[in-house]
Amino acid sequence: PWYVVNGTIDFSYNGMVNASGSWWYLNQNKVDTDFTGLALNEYGWWYMNAGEIDFSYTGLGYNEYGWWYVDNGTVDLSYTGMAQLGYDWWYVTNGVLDRDYTGMTVYDGNWYYLINGFLDRCYEGLADNEYGWWYIKNGMLDFSYNGLADNEYGSWKIINGAVDFSAYGIQYDYHTNKWYYFNGGSVATSYNGLAQNEAGWWKITKGQVDFGYTGFAGNDAGIWYIINGAVAFDYTGTVDATIVSNGRAENHQHSWVHH
Repeated sequence: PWYVVNGTIDFSYNGMVNASGSWWYLNQNKVDTDFTGLALNEYGWWYMNAGEIDFSYTGLGYNEYGWWYVDNGTVDLSYTGMAQLGYDWWYVTNGVLDRDYTGMTVYDGNWYYLINGFLDRCYEGLADNEYGWWYIKNGMLDFSYNGLADNEYGSWKIINGAVDFSAYGIQYDYHTNKWYYFNGGSVATSYNGLAQNEAGWWKITKGQVDFGYTGFAGNDAGIWYIINGAVAFDYTGTVDATIVSNGRAENHQHSWVHH
């Protein structure tokens, strides 16, 4: 098709024209089959593929003003969410690619974590949304994960992909094969002392059950003899001149005691 003004072909014309049942993008009045991107007519911005309007396209399109969200061939300024460009996914706010966005968003039933507007498939760690803190693997919320995960605030207990802020006391982690002491969902790395679970009383060192510790440790109830991390309630005898009765030190030196 050619663009004609007052019966004369206008060889300087650049833009869209409606002809032969479709819309075309002309460059100096010739269909530009090398052009793929956004073009403007009196009805809005449209996605052109090899010089012809493509009503089947949904994704991102480019013009001199930036990247825009296209829905069925037309720019949609009402859209906020994820959009695809090639093999990559980006975050769009009000129809515009938003490189300032960092956070979680839901798309097609799944939650994703984007950094600077980009879905990083290599990202693994924690992220938050309005419903809580979550474990992200390969850029997507992983509801199957149970274990520990770290962020700048500490190490956290994860159950079914969510941080379990209700976790308190001594609990086992299968991934690390260790026992940890939790306070409000996080490993209490500042805690050194004794703590109890259903199996007994244990020596905690920097938030972990210290199975390598043998010696004395105290709590409000007294000073106790520890063997391999556990209070030795079945021990009665003498340890380094300290009399121990049912695990409790009867005459102790405070300098020996680990709190």
